[in-house]
Amino acid sequence: MFLTLVALYLYFNRGEPIEPEVLGATLLMAVYLAIYLYVPPALTMSSRHIGQVFGYVPAVSFGAILFPELNSRFPVRATRLLGWVGLVVILLILCFLKLFVW
Repeated sequence: MFLTLVALYLYFNRGEPIEPEVLGATLLMAVYLAIYLYVPPALTMSSRHIGQVFGYVPAVSFGAILFPELNSRFPVRATRLLGWVGLVVILLILCFLKLFVW
């Protein structure tokens, strides 16, 4: 999903410079994925829905940062801010769970 979102962003914004906010979000998402996949312990979820939170929330947050214009109800800045909040909060929750719970 991560690579698909990045490829779509690059395709739709070809010829335009990459915004620093998008570059930062891409790096943060890469850190999230590295921690999620490679830092032990592996997450064992007792519920399928809880496990999906760690896949959907960062993907939707990352998509909101890359494509804020798709949300017509809120201004671009507000959509990006919500995307950043979602990405940072899920990263902090993941780190807390990997360090102290699992």
